[in-house]
Amino acid sequence: MRTRAYGIVRCDRSGRQTAVHVAEIRTLAQRNDFDLREIFVRNSDADFGILLATLSTSGVVALVVPSVVHITGWLDAMRQDADVWTLIPLGRWPRHPVPGS
Repeated sequence: MRTRAYGIVRCDRSGRQTAVHVAEIRTLAQRNDFDLREIFVRNSDADFGILLATLSTSGVVALVVPSVVHITGWLDAMRQDADVWTLIPLGRWPRHPVPGS
């Protein structure tokens, strides 16, 4: 079964690199055989609370971002339900373990 994923790009962080970051997320998702459902391109983190509230019911278990700067203040909350993959530096912030498992 393929890993279901969302991408997140903040225009206020990417600036002129927004389109490049979107393309790089698609490339990383393809390379890792992710089922990339959508790339959320936003101007701020205003919608992140709604996104987080829907992760567990959406089946998404991976979030791909250009860098942790795009999710400043949200990384730990996002890791409750998903692995977070970054492009710069290339890496994975694993999901927090479920207590008692």
